[in-house]
Amino acid sequence: MKILLTGSAGYIGQIIKKHFEDTCDIICLDLVLKDSHQIQCNIMDRQPLEKIAKDVNPDVVIHAVGNKNIGFCENNPDEAFRINCDTIKNIAQVFGEKAKIIYISTDYVFDGLRGEYTELEAPNPQTIYGKSKLCGEIEGAKNTSKSFIVIRLSALYDANAVFICYLKEKLSCQQEVECFSNIIYSPTYVKDFLSIIEKAIVYSADKIVFHACGKALSRFEFASAFAETFGFDVGLVKEQTYTNKRDLFLFPNLSMCNRITRKLLQVETTKLKDALLKIKQGGEG
Repeated sequence: MKILLTGSAGYIGQIIKKHFEDTCDIICLDLVLKDSHQIQCNIMDRQPLEKIAKDVNPDVVIHAVGNKNIGFCENNPDEAFRINCDTIKNIAQVFGEKAKIIYISTDYVFDGLRGEYTELEAPNPQTIYGKSKLCGEIEGAKNTSKSFIVIRLSALYDANAVFICYLKEKLSCQQEVECFSNIIYSPTYVKDFLSIIEKAIVYSADKIVFHACGKALSRFEFASAFAETFGFDVGLVKEQTYTNKRDLFLFPNLSMCNRITRKLLQVETTKLKDALLKIKQGGEG
């Protein structure tokens, strides 16, 4: 199978590349080159994409390009829509007649008021970032005539995740960490995410949305579980209540439900402590 991966130099792109490079013929695109096996390409420009389409002719395109810096997107809406929406529109128009396209999206397409959002619920983004990613979902589906699959992620975590590295750094120095107990999300274990991509590649559907996420919990619960699993002093994790209602970046409950995804793809969600133990034992990244 020939896979074309966009955004291969990014955090998510590198994870996908590492997972598939030994079993698939994977062609990597990025604006910034990190090794000689990548192809430099500005996918905001149709012309080089059309040439790559003729030269490569992939079976699957995994679109991992995106700017998830919420503050940047709020301050630069035009750029946010170019990166998060226009790029997938170009991909869909160029590759959409022959290749299956998988678009990596986000939980921020929801409003974050009550959580447990299913794959079938109508999105209602409250940030420019969320709106630009939802635009990508819509434009991608509209501009492809073959299979277009959306995989929505919550906060992806592995050994190199920012939050895990932060917790490890602070707790290993016996420093306290304050974490919100009233901000709920559904963090995605990296192996669950990769399993869903694998199943999505072979799943037969024209247009469908999958949710790659874990169980709904607070940041305080995640940090406490991390401390316990890694053998740090759990007492260093301090519960904090979030009260700044004007902050556009945090929502009461942005968690997603993946019941439909689990049923259709026959996948299971790894329990948080099991996932953290695997990360501790193997440094999975």
